[in-house]
Amino acid sequence: KLSQSILHKKIGFMSVDVTNAEEVEKTISKCDQDLPISHLVTSAGQAWPGYFLEQDVKTFQKHMDLNYFGTLHAIKATAPLMVNRKEGHIIMISSAITLAAYLGYAAYAPSKFAVRGLADVLRNELRSFGIQVSIAYPPDTKSPGFDNENKSKPEECKSIYALSDTYESEPVANAILEGIMAGGDH
Repeated sequence: KLSQSILHKKIGFMSVDVTNAEEVEKTISKCDQDLPISHLVTSAGQAWPGYFLEQDVKTFQKHMDLNYFGTLHAIKATAPLMVNRKEGHIIMISSAITLAAYLGYAAYAPSKFAVRGLADVLRNELRSFGIQVSIAYPPDTKSPGFDNENKSKPEECKSIYALSDTYESEPVANAILEGIMAGGDH
């Protein structure tokens, strides 16, 4: 049912270093010329867990650069195009950690909380331009990034995570897509 509803739509994907605002702007501009952007999904993100007292400020900056500013760069490049067309949908992928943050994620959690705050503000600001803003809070999902995250995860975190499931990426993506297609904001 879900695949039938998107079967006849043109979908484009792009890969770009979202920490580089100029590259994001160029890539979005080219993409929009080739196929006007009606939906933007921002999903760049990575966690480098560790104890607050052991992580340097550069680690916090790295999280913000990728997880928050990467999202911001893509939206800043795309939102004006959507405003000009008076329609669009911005879908931001945050993290379940914004619902309950815990030890080992002092650098990661704030970067994803910032994404949530941005979504809340943009939902209000862009609504009058016909732009919908949604945000998803996926749980731990099996991926190369999650495998990398597990390499530096503190022992207490491993114990906490052992109590919960890690999900396959396809069902998580389908749940997000179903929520978007149902018109949900969260």
